[in-house]
Amino acid sequence: MAKGMLNIFNGDMPRRVEPYVRQKLISHYNHTYYYEYRRGARLIPPVMQEEIRQLFREAGWSGEVHFDGYVEDYVW
Repeated sequence: MAKGMLNIFNGDMPRRVEPYVRQKLISHYNHTYYYEYRRGARLIPPVMQEEIRQLFREAGWSGEVHFDGYVEDYVW
């Protein structure tokens, strides 16, 4: 599972990508969960990682999406 996404928005991205992705994530998961995922307090399962990558593609970003780190954990 991915842990954290503080550095997911990099300087190479067009300016329109960040607000689009952030707003979609907040509307889908709510403010609290978004910030918990962002700072790494809540782990990001593989299914959600793919959803986030899809949001970046919808926003026009074709580059790699890098999460802050990865940990091995079980999905209950």
